Amino acid sequence: MKRKGIRDKIFFAAVLVTAVFLICNQSVLLKIYDIDTAREIRAFYRGYKLKEYFDEKKETFNSYYVQEDEEPEYEATVVEKKVLFRGNMNYKNVALNNHTSYTVDIPEMMKDYRHISKKDNKQILIIHTHGTEAYNNQKTARTKDISENVVAVGEVLSDELRKRGYRVLHDVKMHDDPSYNGSYLNCLNTLKWYFEHYDDIGIVLDVHRDAIEENDGSRVKLLYEYNGEKYAQLMFVSGSDNGGLEHKNFKENLKFAISLQGTVNSMYDGLMRPIDFRKERFNQHMHNNYLILEVGTHGNTLDEAKNSMKIFAEAVDKYLNENN
Repeated sequence: MKRKGIRDKIFFAAVLVTAVFLICNQSVLLKIYDIDTAREIRAFYRGYKLKEYFDEKKETFNSYYVQEDEEPEYEATVVEKKVLFRGNMNYKNVALNNHTSYTVDIPEMMKDYRHISKKDNKQILIIHTHGTEAYNNQKTARTKDISENVVAVGEVLSDELRKRGYRVLHDVKMHDDPSYNGSYLNCLNTLKWYFEHYDDIGIVLDVHRDAIEENDGSRVKLLYEYNGEKYAQLMFVSGSDNGGLEHKNFKENLKFAISLQGTVNSMYDGLMRPIDFRKERFNQHMHNNYLILEVGTHGNTLDEAKNSMKIFAEAVDKYLNENN
C-alpha cells in the first residue's frame, strides 16, 4: 500500500508539472495539436479538468489564426482583371478549386440534393468576421466606419433581400477589431448567440472582401460588366474538416455552394469566381447552409461591391423560388 501511494504521488506530480509547463509554453501546446489534431489531452489533478483549456487552444490554432493580409498604407495603383471561370474541378456551369486532400465527386454528391426554399420561411443571417475590410475608397483598405467597409455591402444585400420578402438578420459587429487574429473565434461566439435566440435561421452568409496584389504592390480589381454597369466579382468559400477540426456537415456546405452558384451563373455568367473549397472550417460547422461570400477585392470600389449585391440578391431570390 505504501508503494502504491508513492506511485500515485509521482504520477500526479508528473501530471501537474506537465500541465504547468504546457500552460506556460503555449507554442509547445499548439505544436502538439499541429501534429495530431484528433488527440484529446486530458489531465486531472484533484478534480481539476484541463481539457477545456487544451480544446480552446486547439480551436485557436487550427481554425482561427488567419495571417493578416498586408495592405499598403498608401494610395496604390489598381489593375483591372477578370477571373476566368475555370477551376480544377468543373460540373455543369459550376467551377471549383479544391484545396483539400479530399476527392470530390460532384455529380454523385449532388444527385439527391434538395435545397432550402422560400416556402420554408427561414431567416437569413448576414455576418462579418472581418468587418473592417474596406475598398479602394480607403487608403489602407480598412476602416471601422460601417458606411465605408464591408458592413455597408452586407446592408445592401440585407435591404435587397428584404425587398423580396425575406426576413434578414444583419449583424454589424466587427469581429476583427481590435485584433484581426482571433476574429473567427469572436465571430463564433456571436453565432452561438444567434442560434440560441433564433431557431429559424436557414442561411448564413459571412460577407468579406478579398485582397489580391501584383508583385509590385498594385491592387487587383476583379470586375464583371453587365449592361454597361461595373460589378465586383464574387466568390464562395466553403470549408471542411481537412484542417483537423470537427465539421461533420462540410459536404452540405459544399452542396449549397455548388447549387446556389449554378443559379447565379445561369443569370449572370461571369459574376462568380470558382468556388474555393478549403481545409479550414471557418465556423461553417454551425449550419448546413453557411458560406463565406467574398465581394470583390481591395482594388474594387465600394459602389462596385454594392452593385454586385443588388444582382446577387436577385439570383438568391430565384434560387429560393426554384423547384428542386
